[in-house]
Amino acid sequence: MISQEGYHHSWQISLLLKPFRLQTIILVEAFHNHLGINQLYGMIPPSLYNLTSLTVLSFTDNQIGGDLPKDIGLQLPNLEFFQIAGNKFTGTIPFSFSNCSNLIDLSLSENGFTGKININFSQMRNIWLLGLYGNHLGSSQPNEMNFINSMVNCSSLELLLVHDNKLRGVLPSSIGNLSSQLTTLSFAANFIYGTLPSGVGNLEKLERLSIGFNQFTGIIPCELGNLRNLRLLYLDYNSFTGNFPDILGNMSWLDGLSLSHNRLEGKIPPSLGNCRRLSSLDLSENNFTGPIPLELFQLSSLSSVLDLSHNHLVGPLPQDIGNLKGLMTLDLSQNNLFGSIPYAIASCTSLENLYMKANSFQGPIPPTMSALKGIRNLDLSSNNLSGLIPKFLEQLNLSSLNLSSNSLEGEVPVRGIFKNTSAFAIVGNSRLCGGLPELGLPKCAVHEEHMKAAHRNHGYSRDEESMISFARIGLACSMESPRERMDTSNMVHELHHIKEILQNN
Repeated sequence: MISQEGYHHSWQISLLLKPFRLQTIILVEAFHNHLGINQLYGMIPPSLYNLTSLTVLSFTDNQIGGDLPKDIGLQLPNLEFFQIAGNKFTGTIPFSFSNCSNLIDLSLSENGFTGKININFSQMRNIWLLGLYGNHLGSSQPNEMNFINSMVNCSSLELLLVHDNKLRGVLPSSIGNLSSQLTTLSFAANFIYGTLPSGVGNLEKLERLSIGFNQFTGIIPCELGNLRNLRLLYLDYNSFTGNFPDILGNMSWLDGLSLSHNRLEGKIPPSLGNCRRLSSLDLSENNFTGPIPLELFQLSSLSSVLDLSHNHLVGPLPQDIGNLKGLMTLDLSQNNLFGSIPYAIASCTSLENLYMKANSFQGPIPPTMSALKGIRNLDLSSNNLSGLIPKFLEQLNLSSLNLSSNSLEGEVPVRGIFKNTSAFAIVGNSRLCGGLPELGLPKCAVHEEHMKAAHRNHGYSRDEESMISFARIGLACSMESPRERMDTSNMVHELHHIKEILQNN
């Protein structure tokens, strides 16, 4: 093997080949974690293709370019590993690779290859990885996915990665006859249309299915429920129609599910509560109706994203929201939700992004939100929120804050995020006053001490606010349904708030 040190400065492989009788392997990788080598450039010298017994050739993550020889597969018929991902190769992928029946790993990703995938894979029984993602493959001709037909004999295939290209055509039904060892199937970000073949449900070891950012239509096949090893399912940015597939609600083994930006309709099924491993759920940009099922708020596994935005969901946001203690991003924007913002949202202490704009939430911004110490982006715009802008917002380490188009009133704070007019928005609240001069708001006419008291009490007198809190506790505890009753943690929040009011009285 040629030593790593031989490639420290630039492309010198044509000279280095002379002293060696290479029979099996050439490895020229980017060892940036060790020697900082990532400087190879130019083209592969023709002399390399005369090494007919070569089995491994790897030039990953460098600056090597040019076209591959059309007869590369005839010159290097014994190749097992051909890894040139992360370079600047261009042109079409040579058909002669069809001659390399011993290929195990063909990694051509993240280059500039164009045209159709014309390789005949039918003799490659040992291939386990085909990486073509991040190129410009595609020719604007139909049936560009037909290369899959020749892969049904690739019985060792585990990873098929062709995302981020320009491939067009229908996904052939032969996809259901691919290797039973397949674990990852990714066709995302292409121009694939038509329906998703039900035969995908035959790929019993599939763990990741990613076909987002295409033009799929029709219903989501129920056969996906056969994929007992599936962990990640991304069908987003397509044109799937029909109701939410019932079978998805029973896939308790899922870690991540995205159906966003489709044309799905009907209610979100309570059966999603069975997916006890879900860390990320994105159902945004569909036509879902009805209330948010309470079962979603029992998914304590949700730690990354819960995005239900841009649907037609209705009803109040329940106190059960407080169960999502590990959630980082919650987006409920552009729905028809109403009622007050639950005090229990304070229990979502991992929240970094909270978007609730364009609903019909009303009442004051709850004081318990001061517990959201990690919040960075908060959007409560285009609702019916009233009362004063809470002073605690000054203490939070916010990067952006949008309170526009509500019914807020009184003095605008001047500390924290309110020191930067480009970081917060309050337009559309006609009864605000004070704040930074750049806001152009009128001076506040109310005496400063009265304003401070009002800030503490969020627009109500102390007696009124304590009575409201007691009434809220009594009402929530008297509900017939256990799900609607206030839990212990939320009751503690309310009692703590009453205590603060009485102590300041």
